[in-house]
Amino acid sequence: MSVTITALRQAALGLACVTALGACSNARDSQVTPFSIAKSALTSQKQPSMPSAAQISNDVTKALAATDASLILLTVPNRKAVTVMQQLEQNGGYATYGTGDRRSVTLRGGMMTGTRGLGNDLMSSDVGPVRALVAARRSGTAQREMRYLDGEDLTQIDLFTCSVQVGAQDRLRTGENETSVTDVTETCDGTTENFTNTYKVAQTGHIIQSRQWHSPLNEYLSIQSLR
Repeated sequence: MSVTITALRQAALGLACVTALGACSNARDSQVTPFSIAKSALTSQKQPSMPSAAQISNDVTKALAATDASLILLTVPNRKAVTVMQQLEQNGGYATYGTGDRRSVTLRGGMMTGTRGLGNDLMSSDVGPVRALVAARRSGTAQREMRYLDGEDLTQIDLFTCSVQVGAQDRLRTGENETSVTDVTETCDGTTENFTNTYKVAQTGHIIQSRQWHSPLNEYLSIQSLR
């Protein structure tokens, strides 16, 4: 099976409906594809049901079989949503992943730089200095700037001072990937928010698995590379 036990436990405990951002579908298996599940848990007024590790694993397996494209498993614990996202485009070092209902996440080397359709969206961010430290697996201090929409669709800007600390090395298997990784922690203090991001960084400097702050509404997103 292709998903780490840790990721499955996190999903089963705090995430909810799988695919198309947490959608719970009553469709028959033959009708379900990674990008065609009904309504998202992010827009549903009902409390989403909690998926089992087996459900998540099954959807990931289907997604891997359905396409040769790069895939990520995205979870939004605060909204109880889980989805498999396919890479839609590559623009320089920026990769954008999305679902059929036009929700997307843009990553640079695995570090989140923007989102659309998630609520309180991260419109853009300047993470270059922090990403350089994380990619090099080097401790240090740097700044990041994040611009996200508030509840009135106004762009809020926050500047953070972030401390990057390097931890232990390990081997990690996610999806079709198995590689050596280094644990890296980024602790940030801003004018309105404080947060701690955690990363598992490959020797190439690419982030394979992470828990990253998104916004006051969604709080943290968990992102795992599947292929």
